[in-house]
Amino acid sequence: MRRILLIATILFSLVIKAQESYKYIIVPSQFSFFKEADRYNLNTLTKIFFESEGFKVFFDTQDLPQELANNRCNALYVNAIENNSMFFTRIKFEIKDCQNKIILSSIEASSKEKSYEKAYQQTFRDALTSLKGKLKVANENLTISPANQEQEENKRSIRNNSYRKSTYK
Repeated sequence: MRRILLIATILFSLVIKAQESYKYIIVPSQFSFFKEADRYNLNTLTKIFFESEGFKVFFDTQDLPQELANNRCNALYVNAIENNSMFFTRIKFEIKDCQNKIILSSIEASSKEKSYEKAYQQTFRDALTSLKGKLKVANENLTISPANQEQEENKRSIRNNSYRKSTYK
């Protein structure tokens, strides 16, 4: 009985940890396997991907907002890992918390493309795509201005109308 309770407690704590949500992601301005910053625009590509997922993204060289500067544990840290061979370009992403624990890993994307720029862009896109929707974004208490409120009401009414039409067919 104690074992079952212990296992259940451990699983429950892992689920709770996995459900943590973050608002910020920090992307390195230069990946360790390149000699210059933002080579082939890959760091910018990574930043844009996470912004499209709803995060506030900063490069590690940028000034951070006060909330994040005071507590670095409010952010996740992205790192790309290169595992190239003679004929393949392979990239994998790891997302870590402030204690350097891996929260999430992407698939290892690979490419046979001969052009380095095309190969890296293809593998970065494939690896990032495998992360789509797997991280939970922290909700903020947003205030809606009157103009935005009208847009939100229009969206709701369109959704409700389309739902009504689909249920009565």
